[in-house]
Amino acid sequence: MKLLLEITGEYGWTHSGVESWGGKWHVKACTVALEEIRKRLASMVNLKELETFSKQDIKSSLNIEGAKGKDSTSLKIGSGHDKSDEEREHVVNENNFLIDVSDVNIKPNTDYSKGKDERSTGGVRSWNASATMQYRVRIFGKE
Repeated sequence: MKLLLEITGEYGWTHSGVESWGGKWHVKACTVALEEIRKRLASMVNLKELETFSKQDIKSSLNIEGAKGKDSTSLKIGSGHDKSDEEREHVVNENNFLIDVSDVNIKPNTDYSKGKDERSTGGVRSWNASATMQYRVRIFGKE
């Protein structure tokens, strides 16, 4: 198995809750966003779905023999998250590509956080946050 392509993408993340995550909410936000992105990728079955999610033409960037002349919907993908090296090899052999996401961080100047406390009037405290997350996707295939 070898690394075929590495791309970066952006993901719109939002959170609403009744308690604040505190002054270091950015750290938890990145962890939560990484899990959300991994879950989305794990549910994808072909390269076209990944292209739609990432808003990128990945197939033309791959430039490998196995992808030439094929539609993105016919190229199968599998998630590499939480898999051993042997399981990752199996994913590549059973599918066309293995997808792995990492390095989630908040795009500069896109974070927003606001709390509102209405407990004094019988309401509840609420907290909202949002950010544009940047992430890295690595695509592996057969050697």
